[in-house]
Amino acid sequence: MELWLNVVAVLASLLFATLATATSLYNAVNHLRNYTQPAVQRHVVRILLIVPTYAVSSFLSFTFSPASLIFTTVRDVYEAYVIYCFLMLILAWAGGEELCIHKMSAKGALRHPPPMCCIVQSLNTRFLKQVKQGTIQ
Repeated sequence: MELWLNVVAVLASLLFATLATATSLYNAVNHLRNYTQPAVQRHVVRILLIVPTYAVSSFLSFTFSPASLIFTTVRDVYEAYVIYCFLMLILAWAGGEELCIHKMSAKGALRHPPPMCCIVQSLNTRFLKQVKQGTIQ
């Protein structure tokens, strides 16, 4: 009975990992076919590829438990890269770092609710640099 449950669990995880990977790759290929905004779409495709990475690494970790640390490490490294890509996507949508800084500086000081009122002083080059450093860390 236990072996049967293991086989069903592995087959179910394979099915869902395959569906998630196929859907994400379909969206990524469509972005690449309609590559009209490279500065933005490059980051979108990188973000879309987190789904196959998660699906395949989770399936492999579930199936081959002794080697799960390797698959989990690869997944976590790519996840960190995707977080950085998301920040770069936001900056690309804002028109680049310099234009983003100019827009933030032009708005002036914002009032933030506690506890952010003590942390965020002004939105300028230093703030953006700290955000990028925090993202990389």
